[in-house]
This record gives sequence, C-alpha cells and structure tokens, in this order.
Amino acid sequence: MSHLTTHERTILSVLLLIIGTVILFDSIGDLRAGDGWLHAGTELAAVGTLFAALIWLWVQKAREMTQAVAFAGERHEALLKEAEAWRSQVAPIKPDLILAIETQFSAWSLTRAEQEISMLILKGLSNKEIANVRSASEMTIKQQANAIYRKSGIANRSQLLAFFLEDLF
Repeated sequence: MSHLTTHERTILSVLLLIIGTVILFDSIGDLRAGDGWLHAGTELAAVGTLFAALIWLWVQKAREMTQAVAFAGERHEALLKEAEAWRSQVAPIKPDLILAIETQFSAWSLTRAEQEISMLILKGLSNKEIANVRSASEMTIKQQANAIYRKSGIANRSQLLAFFLEDLF
C-alpha cells in the first residue's frame, strides 16, 4: 500500500475506524443481548484486525517518510559536494565575472541597492527571500526589481539571468 497518497490513506483510515467502531458496538450489543462469547469474540477479533491494519498503514507511512528524509539528506550532501567542486573550479574567474556584472549594472545606472538585489536575483532568490535577507517588505523588493528591469530593458528575472549566462554556453 505504499503507493497510497496521504489523502487516500486518510480516507482508508477513516473507513477502517468507522467499520471497526460499528463492529465493536455490535459486539457489545451482542454480549448485552446474551449472545455467546464465541460470536462476540469473533467480532472483537475482527475489530482487533482492523485496528492492527490501521496501525500498520500509518507505520508504513512513517517508514516511507523516514526513507524520503534520509534520501533527501543524502542528495543534499551530494549537492553540497558538487557545489563545492563547482566553486573551486570557477574560483579563478569569479573576480573577473563579478567585475563584468558590476560594470553592466553601472552601465544600466542601477543604484547600489538595485545592484545588490540584482545579485540576489542572479543567485536565484525569490522576492520573499530577498526581502528577508534585506529586512525589507516583499513589495519594496518587487518595486526595486521592476526598476531594475525597466532600467536594463529586461522583462523579468529569467531574462536577467539569461543576459549574463546566455553567451557563456
């Protein structure tokens, strides 16, 4: 059942709980009505089985989540190593590249704040993330980003990134 979505798992769990509860109350009613322990015991065993299935269902989900977290952690570590290798590889050209980018920013007459925001956009940060980094409102960052696009003649963040990377390939 590992292919179930959380929503499907929740629906199945609710159904199992309802069925188990109905059988449990039926068993109690049967015992009060004087039915034998064999009949009630059979129903109680069914309730126990349903609840065991319910527990198994969520234990499986917990295992899946644990495995997903472990895989994500491993992938994160691998990406960190790849990023470090990339940084080492481009370190010799980084100062010249930064200077070329800053020269272009100056040619567009960007303010210092707009240049900083442009660099953060080039690093892939969202407006919300830039607002957090700069302790500003998201609306302020959006307005400054629009000023950058207007001054540069570029339409959006994707085109800004493409402006600096397109000829590198």
